[in-house]
Amino acid sequence: MYQRSDMITPGVDAQGQLIDLRKIQEHFEDFYEDIFDELCKLGEIESLNVCENLPFSRG
Repeated sequence: MYQRSDMITPGVDAQGQLIDLRKIQEHFEDFYEDIFDELCKLGEIESLNVCENLPFSRG
C-alpha cells in the first residue's frame, strides 16, 4: 500500500533527481496519518505497522 518515492533507487526519484530525506519522512507521516484516521473509523487501533515489502510484492 505505501510506496516510498525512492523504493527502487534509494535516494533518487523516478526522474533521477536526489530526494530530500525530510520530504521522504513527510510523505511517510502523511500516509500514516491518513491510514490511521481511516482505520479509526472502524474501531480502536491497538497497533499499526508499516513494513517495506518490495521483494514480496514483485514476486
